[in-house]
Amino acid sequence: MVEKPGELIASQYRLVEEIGRGGFGVVWRAHDENLDRDVAAKMLYLPSYLDGDQLRERRERSMREARSAARLHHRAAVTVYEVVEHEGCPWIIMEFVRGMSLDTLVKTTGPLPVAQVAGIGLELLQALGSAHRSGVIHRDVKPANVLIADHRVVLTDFGIAVIDGDVSLTQSGLVMGAPAYTAPERARGDVAVAASDLWSLGATLYFAVEGHRPFSGTNANAVFHAILTGRPEPSRKAGPLGPVLDGLMCKDPLERLTAEAASRLLAEILGVRTPDGDTPSDGTPAAYLVPSDVVTNPHRHLPRRRTLVLASACAATLALGGAAIWASGSAPAPLRKVHQAAPAPQVPAVLAGALGLVNTVAVSPDGSTVAAGGDDTLVRLWNTADHRLLATLSGHTSPIFAIAFGKDGTLASADYGGQVIVWAAGSYRRAATIDTLGGSIATLAFSPDGKTLATAHNDGVRLWDLATHRLTGTFTDGRQSEFFAAYGPSGTLVTADSRYIRLRAGGAFTRLGEYTVLPTGIAISTDGDLVACGGSDGRVLIWDLRTRTRVQTLHGHGQNITAVAFGAGRFATADGDTIQEWDTTTWRRIAILSRPGANVTGLALGPRGLLAASTALGTVDLWNGIPPPGVAPHPSSAGPSRRSRGRPTGRVTQVDSASQPTMNRLGVAFV
Repeated sequence: MVEKPGELIASQYRLVEEIGRGGFGVVWRAHDENLDRDVAAKMLYLPSYLDGDQLRERRERSMREARSAARLHHRAAVTVYEVVEHEGCPWIIMEFVRGMSLDTLVKTTGPLPVAQVAGIGLELLQALGSAHRSGVIHRDVKPANVLIADHRVVLTDFGIAVIDGDVSLTQSGLVMGAPAYTAPERARGDVAVAASDLWSLGATLYFAVEGHRPFSGTNANAVFHAILTGRPEPSRKAGPLGPVLDGLMCKDPLERLTAEAASRLLAEILGVRTPDGDTPSDGTPAAYLVPSDVVTNPHRHLPRRRTLVLASACAATLALGGAAIWASGSAPAPLRKVHQAAPAPQVPAVLAGALGLVNTVAVSPDGSTVAAGGDDTLVRLWNTADHRLLATLSGHTSPIFAIAFGKDGTLASADYGGQVIVWAAGSYRRAATIDTLGGSIATLAFSPDGKTLATAHNDGVRLWDLATHRLTGTFTDGRQSEFFAAYGPSGTLVTADSRYIRLRAGGAFTRLGEYTVLPTGIAISTDGDLVACGGSDGRVLIWDLRTRTRVQTLHGHGQNITAVAFGAGRFATADGDTIQEWDTTTWRRIAILSRPGANVTGLALGPRGLLAASTALGTVDLWNGIPPPGVAPHPSSAGPSRRSRGRPTGRVTQVDSASQPTMNRLGVAFV
């Protein structure tokens, strides 16, 4: 297709101007007409030499790469909002960042000071670490894909700049990524690994501090030969950065400097705590930032435990790599000081067995069983008392993004391809398979009477009769996308899309509210009085369904909310590695649960304080949580059973503090 300014992509994104073009795609600044915000829209090229089957495989691979990138939530990684198709081509819709690429900055102002480069390196290491824990290899880390914005360093094109492992692509003679920043093992044709990204990072930091590439050559083959057989040109300006650059650009990936070791060395250069140390009051890790006067005095001693500010030496120009700024709405109100008891170390029970990401989790109504599904297309069920694996259910052909229990114990699971499988209570034999006439189901739910199943898609919410497996109703809004739905115990239906949350009672819809950020999930309280909606700005908005007014805004998360869930008298929220529990009467935060690197993808609350979390580590974590007053703890509070696999370090902090009063995924849930 030939795109042009003014063209409407996926009935939502109006192309404004082209801001970058390369061998694998073209990036446009576009306007989201539904949410009234600027985004970056990247069309991925599909080579014309591929036949029909190869073209379909390439399109699916491109979409899969982009979906993986969309799971990443880190301040130094560009946010992917959604993946759409337009006239047969995949488009990646991302946040639009106004800044300057590191490549342009260095070419414009010359080599950067050592301390500034160290600060940039710390930011990028954390972004790569988050990606690698999620199973995403960037494969094209280079100065042109690093944006320097006001108080922020952003790595763009996660997992989508290069499509690896395709024989036809390799044989076509195309260079895979930027030659000067390609790790030796990749130059030999080996598969990219996490260490490959670290080599590319080392070459990128070398360019930033020296002002030129570490390896030169008249063509790509000459550069590859130099990378494979030679050493980088001796550094003249790196100073204390030298050992970091040498360690990251070690030819043997097994002997290459690790991300943790590189972070420590860079933090020592800055004289600050390592990334697992103190954080300033705004939530930005202190060790990732550089003082504003570093540019003029790069050798200034930096005291430890000081809040630092990144020096931005660039103008506000549009970046070439693809990126964006989401409409975050009003800034969150500052939190009052949280008075915490001494941290009490606690290790969650870890239920392993899934391969790759676990995307969704559910707890049975009686709390005896936890079910989860993920990228390996299997559904697994465990006993919550002794953590014994009860069953492994197969039948899906694409990643599972939704799972739910009915009131009678019936289980339903849904995959990215739009297929729903209903499993009989107790035996978990396949009872029905439903083709939902749509794709990408992220969450689903049973009605309170168990007669209806709701599925939420990117084009609307569908209702299915479980006796006949026929479609009985559809709710959609052609102007919106990213639909969610939830049923209350009385049968009231709540839907949410990319702009509005609505209540349907008696067949008519009433608009509860509007928001300017991307919603990431909704949940209804067990008594049916409250509905909560998490957002991409780290806030949770709560409405009272009786008065149909917004009653709370919960702050406390520093990044995108990844999951929300209600239990009896309790409410849980998650962002990345942290889960927070709230008392629904006082809206005080009662616990903070933390497991570094977990990257929580889903939450479910059960009776007696049981909390289950699905993670990007391929596990389900069972936490005891905080049971309602007067209720005995769940049996899993005793800690991991001998059957549990893995013993990560976790932390639970008891909190006695009120939240400040104000609060890419599809979703649906019945309660």
